Amino acid sequence: MRFLKQAALLFLAAALLLCTLSGCGGALKLQAVADPAEDYFRDRPYALEAGQTAPAKAEHRRAQQWLEQYLLGGAEKGAVPFDFLIDGESFAQSLSSWQCDVQQTGSDDVKTDYTLVYTRPDQPVAATVYASLYRQWPVVEWTVWLENTGGANSGVITEFNGLNLTVDEADAGTEYNLTTFAGSRMNLSAFKPNYQVMEPGKAVSISGAAGKPSAYWAPYYNLQWQEKGAEWNKAGMLFSVGWSGQWSAKLERTDAGVQMEAGQERFASYLEPGEQARGPLMSILFYEQDFMRSQNMFRRFMYETVMPKQNGQPLPNMTAGSTAVETDLTKTATTENQVAAIERWARAGLKPTHWLMDAGWYEMPGGGWEDTGNWDPDPARFGDSMMEISEAAEAAGMGYILWYEPERVNANTDFSERKEYLLTENMFDLSNDEALQFLCEYIVEQIERNGVSVYRQDCNFSSLMENWKKGESENRIGMVENKYVVNYLRFFDYLLEHCPGLLIDSCASGGRRIEMETNRRSVVLWRDDACYEPTLTQCQSYGINFYAPYSGHGTIDTAPETIKYAFRSNMCQSTWLSWVVKDGDDAQNALYRERLDEFYEYGRYLMEDYYPLTRFSDATDVWMAWQYNDPEDTSGIIQVFKRPDSTQQSDTYLLSGLHKNKTYVVTDIDTGAAVEKTGRQLMTEGLTVDISEAFDAKLFHYAVK
Repeated sequence: MRFLKQAALLFLAAALLLCTLSGCGGALKLQAVADPAEDYFRDRPYALEAGQTAPAKAEHRRAQQWLEQYLLGGAEKGAVPFDFLIDGESFAQSLSSWQCDVQQTGSDDVKTDYTLVYTRPDQPVAATVYASLYRQWPVVEWTVWLENTGGANSGVITEFNGLNLTVDEADAGTEYNLTTFAGSRMNLSAFKPNYQVMEPGKAVSISGAAGKPSAYWAPYYNLQWQEKGAEWNKAGMLFSVGWSGQWSAKLERTDAGVQMEAGQERFASYLEPGEQARGPLMSILFYEQDFMRSQNMFRRFMYETVMPKQNGQPLPNMTAGSTAVETDLTKTATTENQVAAIERWARAGLKPTHWLMDAGWYEMPGGGWEDTGNWDPDPARFGDSMMEISEAAEAAGMGYILWYEPERVNANTDFSERKEYLLTENMFDLSNDEALQFLCEYIVEQIERNGVSVYRQDCNFSSLMENWKKGESENRIGMVENKYVVNYLRFFDYLLEHCPGLLIDSCASGGRRIEMETNRRSVVLWRDDACYEPTLTQCQSYGINFYAPYSGHGTIDTAPETIKYAFRSNMCQSTWLSWVVKDGDDAQNALYRERLDEFYEYGRYLMEDYYPLTRFSDATDVWMAWQYNDPEDTSGIIQVFKRPDSTQQSDTYLLSGLHKNKTYVVTDIDTGAAVEKTGRQLMTEGLTVDISEAFDAKLFHYAVK
């Protein structure tokens, strides 16, 4: 009996020790990070294991309860998550005087839709709220539309905020942690994540710039706090402001929590009889447990549910060949040299998914690609159609990408003569419904005549806002922008409806229109006009992958000694190939094929869960690394970059998303050398990477043995 008691005590002691070492419930406990402010993305008490990355019931419950409290039951409970003023009177503060009709208006496997209509007998302005609760994701979204149902002009509407909310969920005395993201800035800091502890009484303001929603700041931000009872005692909300113009958001830590508002930055306008104005598409993802887990849920929500699909499936990787280097974009392109290039790439064994023709294929009155406004092909170089090039691309197994920029109009062009459709002398007036209808029909005819499979729309105004302002009048501030944004989205909807299978690439001097509404209709294949340089593009990939599961850039370096480093540094979900391909250049073409073969084998992981393994840095003497993990089979890749001035010889990285009790084979793609480690080892002890030479990029693949 004494022996049995001693054995039981020893067993209990061993169990307690195991719990201490590995965390409660068998979780793998991790050492505290050195600096939570710098390591916020990996500041977690336990390893994030396979099976923990999918949305949990508690998170769906949070979304459901929030929807019921603030939207479906907002009128009854006296609190709604939006606001506007009519002649200085707040809708939210006078909510009890409004009647609300709530209807469920749709339900399918993706989401449940609701329509809420607020009216008041003495007020001609009605507010309609379109709200949705997603089934697979703990996401609530809503859009507020205002309409003047009366026979005279309404009062002046101001402070039209699609989001007006106080978050008061944190335990008393705990911090609120805010992560914002830079937008397209054409430099090393583009898309950089920015973490901060919210200070009482100090406001944080972020916005787009010059009318472009993801110029300077991206319209996404993540608020996290400590909360007892939540998984890992952490909870949070990831916000998205879906506005294709000039938005702004303000967050302030108060005694009550975090007060926040977001909406169109400039709006002070009456509505004419029958006229409407809309707010942004606001979205919130509710989560517990871990910051990067929330970002990856958002990535999957965007990729699997929000973004356009092809043949009913999420977008695959894309590559695009071109003669951009040889033909100065397409300024000296012709039908003959484009068809010849397509055939030359095929003979070299190079198989991009698409052939790209960027700016310059039209008549240019001033001789530069910037001279936009003629959208028929230059007849001297292409005849009356690009169809021969499109057919050559199709014969080589490629789609055809063609660049347009219809919003910006230059003098002495076809569009400049259409005065009735211009807002200013160089802006096409999308706020004009007749101009919108003309453009819809015109571009559809262009797409069909030229055999376009990817319609690439750019927007290179230095300031959309300054043009919108020129169309404003007294007490109509922001109304031109509002109508312009509404019709910009309707334009994309029209193209998609009338051109089956079309993919739209949204560009605006790079990725400056990255926001939820545009993301529903298009993809960003060129994320920033600062490009190619490896340290710069590593920095941009590091940041944008927190929230964007699909974006693109290009690679131009062809030198044998640096092509691998450059290609891996520029490897995006969509990668454009600015290579010069020559017949008979077998050694160079073999280098190209090697890079493409690698991309086609491992590129699929770039749309999977993303985990930064190092801090952000734009220094040239450090390493940068990240992991992409497929949560379905827990295979993935690890990319490690040793920058040109680094003398560091090795580093160790803790992985995420693995099965702790399974064995993984980790293979160096370059050497074929492989190591076997359990998921527990990879998540708690890490993978050590040795790189002796600077300016090297390693790629590792791992999978369950």
